[in-house]
Amino acid sequence: MAFFYAGFLGRLSRVLAGIPKEAKEEYRQFYFRSDIAQARIVIVLLALAVALFGFSDFPFLGLTTEFLVIEILRIGFVIYSVIEAIRLNRSRSYSAYDRSMFVYLLVFVLFSLLVSSTRPEGYLVQSIIVGISVFIFYLSIPTKFLNQVILSAIYSAGDLVLLELTIPNLHAADFPVVLSVLVLANAIAALTSWQFNYYRWLTFKDINERKKTERFVVIGQTAGMVGHDIRNPLQAITSDLYLIEDELKSNPGCTSSDIAESISSINDNIAYINKIVSDLQDYTRTLAINPAAVNLKDLFNNIPAPIPSNVETRFEVSENLTIKTDPVYLRRIITNLVINAVQAMPNGGKLTLSATVQAGTVLISVTDTGVGIAEEIKPNLFKPMFTTKAKGQGLGLAVVKRLVEALGGSISVESQVGKGSKFIVSLPLTR
Repeated sequence: MAFFYAGFLGRLSRVLAGIPKEAKEEYRQFYFRSDIAQARIVIVLLALAVALFGFSDFPFLGLTTEFLVIEILRIGFVIYSVIEAIRLNRSRSYSAYDRSMFVYLLVFVLFSLLVSSTRPEGYLVQSIIVGISVFIFYLSIPTKFLNQVILSAIYSAGDLVLLELTIPNLHAADFPVVLSVLVLANAIAALTSWQFNYYRWLTFKDINERKKTERFVVIGQTAGMVGHDIRNPLQAITSDLYLIEDELKSNPGCTSSDIAESISSINDNIAYINKIVSDLQDYTRTLAINPAAVNLKDLFNNIPAPIPSNVETRFEVSENLTIKTDPVYLRRIITNLVINAVQAMPNGGKLTLSATVQAGTVLISVTDTGVGIAEEIKPNLFKPMFTTKAKGQGLGLAVVKRLVEALGGSISVESQVGKGSKFIVSLPLTR
């Protein structure tokens, strides 16, 4: 049951903070060093507070064994604080940092409650200190939200228990007041902490988006310059290769299986290089839409993507289904999806291209019976530079998404690991 509630609070904290699970680690690492610096300052201030409050022990306790024990514990806590502040600077992961801070603050809470038990007549002052400490836990110490909740709850509940156990003649009106103050302090502090973490997340997200934008601007500029320089020699190689093939066909005796295989390999690699350049340019350049009538059956029959012999292809589209959109971009969309589907079936399978009309919208689907897509990969599937393939730049599906949206449509994916994937492109019937 404890594990269930811990997991629930963990999920709730991510939702409240507005931080997606897949981005949590990157977010925490981004603030890691600044969080450590802030935590060290708080540790020093808590150690000073504990040391200075020691001057108030003697009036309460006198020169007693209890007084000596408390002072020894104060000195021990101050030394522990100094060691922890030094040790935190050597932390290499935020999980280790969270554990260290949780243990340190738990020791602080237990020590504070121990001191409180020695001076029952000062319970109102102690309750105020607890309320202030709750705000410190939530707002001054950057750590896991769940840890903040647990520590604040222990401190507040511990103070209320002490009131019941150590003050038998507690005024009936005081306990509800203290309880209300502590509950209110926890609620306000938790809400403020959520808001603070949310703004930290927005800042992190904004900085990341700017970095990505700057990166793609550079990529776009590079693609524009390099694309032309690459395509010229590629065209020359393609022309020369065509002449070689033509010459070999006219002299059958000069042709061998090795030569034919080498020529085929060169053609495949030329097509691959050309696709990389096209993807780069399509993702970064300004898109100009030139609508025209496109017969989808004709389009499916003339997709330039190479389909291996071990992949069975099936088209499900009516003869006269026509859509008014940009034919070049639509061809690129289908081509990239078909290439992606074929790559997902290295051992062969079935490839189905279908198109239907629903309420003025054309639904084009590309379905394969390949390896499928894991759930944790789906959120990143259409992000540029994301790929799970050994050979790939991670631009194919990103280009598809950009082109689909430029045509006024949307794209979604349905997939099951081991059974295959289905990409569904939704486009308006008339653009």
